[in-house]
Amino acid sequence: MEYFDVAKILTTHGLTGEVKVNVITDFPEERFAEGMHLALKENTDRILTIKKSRSFKQFWLLQFNEVTDIDAAEKLRGKVLVVSET
Repeated sequence: MEYFDVAKILTTHGLTGEVKVNVITDFPEERFAEGMHLALKENTDRILTIKKSRSFKQFWLLQFNEVTDIDAAEKLRGKVLVVSET
């Protein structure tokens, strides 16, 4: 299966597990819609489901169902998010 890069996680935002990402895709509204599934590039078995998203200056803020606090979000710093071709 082929994967496409859509964002790189830069840092955490707040205490509830939100992360600030640098957008790599041309379709952020579609890729970051509520309920969409993204994977980590280094481990495509680790699937993250978008709980909510919003644009923030030239970045996007994403919150995932699987990431509920700042400590879990901190472990994602520097990771690249990918979407499958299907």
